[in-house]
Amino acid sequence: MRSSKLVVGICLVFLLGAAAGALSAVAWMDRELPGRRGFERKTPEERARFIMKRLSRRLDLTEEQKRAFTPMVEKQEKESYELSRTHRKAVRALVEKSFAAMEKELTPDQRVKLVELRKKLDRHRRFQEPPSQGNGKKAAEP
Repeated sequence: MRSSKLVVGICLVFLLGAAAGALSAVAWMDRELPGRRGFERKTPEERARFIMKRLSRRLDLTEEQKRAFTPMVEKQEKESYELSRTHRKAVRALVEKSFAAMEKELTPDQRVKLVELRKKLDRHRRFQEPPSQGNGKKAAEP
């Protein structure tokens, strides 16, 4: 009787730990990648709002910088929406151009944060690349 209670107790602790880990992972994903599920299906306006919120929080943007960045981000999102399905390389160039324009408005500390943010975005982008053909080359882009 006593050993069965011990086994049930250990199983219960294990299951509660697994549940806590799963909930923590979901909470982290919602915090770090909000809207990520279906992000590509959002409108350019929704995507621009998301990007501005994240840039503002991560780079500690001033109100003046937010006003300067908002039209840049909105324009970039509208243009990238049009290009995204068929012109991946052009979209990447557009993003690079936007980041270069933003860098001119940032303080040196904010530039360092932007570099880190871009590294993180590049890591996430890797998972969105077309799958490999098995010969080390990427699949042809649409």
